[in-house]
Amino acid sequence: MNSKRSYEEKEAYMASRKAEISITPGWLSGFIDAEGHLGVYLSDKPRLRCEPKFSISQNSHDVAILEAIANYLGTQNKIVPNTGPGSNKVQYLN
Repeated sequence: MNSKRSYEEKEAYMASRKAEISITPGWLSGFIDAEGHLGVYLSDKPRLRCEPKFSISQNSHDVAILEAIANYLGTQNKIVPNTGPGSNKVQYLN
């Protein structure tokens, strides 16, 4: 459906619908099931430790969805761009 839209058109569409995004527990559960990632981060600096990591990745034109989720969960400032050459993804990290 969106394959013929430009990045700018997708971004403008999401920006125009931002106020209409409504997060509910059931919707969030399904969204996390489809788009979420739960993993374990291992670090040995300064000592060996194991930390659980949760993230949801989306294309950067869909950042309004991640902002709505962060607002719903009360965890602002958790949205970061993915690093990497040519990456246009953003992640919600917790």
